[in-house]
Amino acid sequence: MNQTAKDSRRVLASGWAVVGTATWVATLFAIVAIAISSRTISRPPWWLGPSTDPATPFALIILAIVITFTAVTFLGSYSVAPWIGVFSSGFLGVYAIVDLGATIGVAVAQIVVAVAALAGSLATFAGLHRAAPQ
Repeated sequence: MNQTAKDSRRVLASGWAVVGTATWVATLFAIVAIAISSRTISRPPWWLGPSTDPATPFALIILAIVITFTAVTFLGSYSVAPWIGVFSSGFLGVYAIVDLGATIGVAVAQIVVAVAALAGSLATFAGLHRAAPQ
């Protein structure tokens, strides 16, 4: 590897990694709160389904994996974590848009969470800096 390639390597500052991790842990709590409250009012999102006829667990498992994976990438201070956060918040937005036809209130709550996760992930771009040359 040449010297310029080493010098252009970026890392995520540890403080910003904490911000990103906290954003995605809060996102997880918000999604769980939406799931519980929407099931309580009998207006569950498509990925959860009603208690009498639950949706396939695949959609819920994928959602949990995406949120957990994103939090872990920030926890590890990976330089790609802000990008993964942006794409993951887009994924949450797509999950919300699917609900717009059937459960608009729940979909709006999910959109708010997706936008908040996007804002937190975009903020972490400020924490990317060049690694010290070795």
